[in-house]
Amino acid sequence: MVLGAAMAEKVQGGSHELKAAQASALVVESDANSSGVICISLKNLGFNVKLVATGVEAVIAARQDPPTLIFLSVQLGDVAGDELVTWLRANPSLTTVPIIAIHSSTEDEPDLRDGVFQAHLRMPTSAKKVDEIVRDICLRDA
Repeated sequence: MVLGAAMAEKVQGGSHELKAAQASALVVESDANSSGVICISLKNLGFNVKLVATGVEAVIAARQDPPTLIFLSVQLGDVAGDELVTWLRANPSLTTVPIIAIHSSTEDEPDLRDGVFQAHLRMPTSAKKVDEIVRDICLRDA
């Protein structure tokens, strides 16, 4: 279980705040408006959040402190989203970490059937949508 049974129990119990002691999220997004909504929403759910703006920063941050969840923009300036996922998955401690694709249009919406991303978040978004995605992943992993 990637996110843990304690977190899933909180989700099933309807608690707004997930409050998982070890829950951390890495947000890889260069757009301040997009990252702001995601980071605030995750913090409100009880996650410790680290924000980075490039693929290289993401790999370094994930290796230094492996997160329990990753939100990743598919349109970064330095590396394509699917290539970055390959780099991240090369780290054994990240092979089962759920990765949520952040995208801005239907043209760059990832195909979830290939297993690269576990969910996707289309921008602009809301705290409610972030909450729904996190809760869905928590229940799926419980």
